[in-house]
Amino acid sequence: MPDFDRYLVPVVAAQDGRFAAYCIGWVDHRSASAEIEPLATRPGFRKLGLGHAVVAELIRRAYARGALSVMVWGVNENPQAIGLYTSSGLTTRRILREMKRPV
Repeated sequence: MPDFDRYLVPVVAAQDGRFAAYCIGWVDHRSASAEIEPLATRPGFRKLGLGHAVVAELIRRAYARGALSVMVWGVNENPQAIGLYTSSGLTTRRILREMKRPV
C-alpha cells in the first residue's frame, strides 16, 4: 500500500523471537491524524502491559511523523480494547454504527 510506513509498526518480541504484541499505524498528513489498525497481543502475553506499550510507542512515532491526533475504529463492543485505549489516554469522540445487508 502506498501509505504504508514500516516505522509505524511497533512490535514486541518475546525472548524466543515470537511476536508478543504489535500494532500498525497509518498517518494521514492532510488531517494530521493517525489511525491504529490493527492491534494484537498473543493470548499468552496478555495482561503484561504490552498492548499499552505498543500503543504508546505508536503514538510517539506518529507524532514524530506529524500526527496531532490518534483515532481507533471498531472497539465499541470490546471492553478489553476500550480499557486499553482509554488507559492510553484516548477518549471517545463518536460511535459509528455499521449497517449492512446481503446483496
